[in-house]
Amino acid sequence: MTSALIKDGCDAKYKGISKDNEEELFTLVKESLEESDIVFISGGSSAGNRDFTINIMERLGEVLFHGIAIKPGKPTLMAKVGEKFIVGLPGHPLSCAVVYRFS
Repeated sequence: MTSALIKDGCDAKYKGISKDNEEELFTLVKESLEESDIVFISGGSSAGNRDFTINIMERLGEVLFHGIAIKPGKPTLMAKVGEKFIVGLPGHPLSCAVVYRFS
């Protein structure tokens, strides 16, 4: 994801991999929002027990949508936090790439 953003002219920063821990991911996203206008998260956007992305978005701002009509990539979601955005992309690499390229 980071390399695609850089290729498209963005000043993207890779923040690493978070454990399946809601508080750890919350802290990482909150810190990332302080230094970026858009935060992309890959994975954790479905409806499983360890999919925390939507919970974090709801805690930080307003969820704009959860689910898009594209396959692969249906569990994509987005939230607005003030004037900034969080985009939750699917965790599967092909699904993530498809959503990034075609949405």
